[in-house]
Amino acid sequence: MNLFLKGLVNVSDQLTVNAAIWIGFSLIGAGMGVWILLTTFATRNRQTFFIPLFFIFLLNGYSLDTLTAGQISFFIFPITCLAYFFCYTKRTTALAITFGLLSAIKLFFLIFLIYFIAKKAWGSLA
Repeated sequence: MNLFLKGLVNVSDQLTVNAAIWIGFSLIGAGMGVWILLTTFATRNRQTFFIPLFFIFLLNGYSLDTLTAGQISFFIFPITCLAYFFCYTKRTTALAITFGLLSAIKLFFLIFLIYFIAKKAWGSLA
């Protein structure tokens, strides 16, 4: 993941091009996360809800601050939504792989280790 992000930041010699590419991929990551959540919960008319929810998600203050500061949050968001989807559908192996990937990117996802130990879900920890 770090190699991907390092290559994404150093695409061009111009800072504006690098910033535009970073913001574009951040928006793609946010869109993927919203789409995963919609496929988890919406039973029909996903396309009608996607665009309004996506823009509501992006136009709040926290999202705008994340975009302007160049945070990695929108790259982590679809992976976190995917982990929730795996937990919702009870796919423990895929959930463990996803949390392993998330923990390799940011260590604060290790808090879920305590949750799965307390729940005694050993299959999710494998």
